[in-house]
Amino acid sequence: MLRLETLRVWTETIRNFIVKLNEKKSSLLEKVISKENLVLIFTKSLCIYLNTKLQIQNCFISTSGFKRLDNLMNEIKIKVMKCLNLIVNFIFESKGEINITTSKFYVLLPTILPLMIVTLINFCKSPSLDLNEALNVISFLLLNSPSIRILRMRLSSPRYLF
Repeated sequence: MLRLETLRVWTETIRNFIVKLNEKKSSLLEKVISKENLVLIFTKSLCIYLNTKLQIQNCFISTSGFKRLDNLMNEIKIKVMKCLNLIVNFIFESKGEINITTSKFYVLLPTILPLMIVTLINFCKSPSLDLNEALNVISFLLLNSPSIRILRMRLSSPRYLF
């Protein structure tokens, strides 16, 4: 549990830095998005789970059945998702100012996005969960995941409007 607590504090700290850098539109955030190791750590953090019969397969959301562990792991994953959300927003807002195609975050979007969508689908379709209790996690992911925001942004662009 100590390692998970360390990971929780780490993700919260990174998130706070990203929030502050994003508020100032700092060039330091541009350096953050070019770090391959950071995006790999974020991605691996999303993939951590305890393999139990209650864990939903192909799902980032921890459903191991150990409430304290699941809460801590999901808190970490929510912070990682918030970091990813801020970074993806920065990347697309800075499209004209920086070369986003060299960003490791941008390059991995086609890989991460389908995994996020599969997570939501598998979580919602799971017969072993009380969906009313689970809606707290789902509503956060639906409203704040980078993939959903990008999808909303793309669908609201003039070329998709009829």
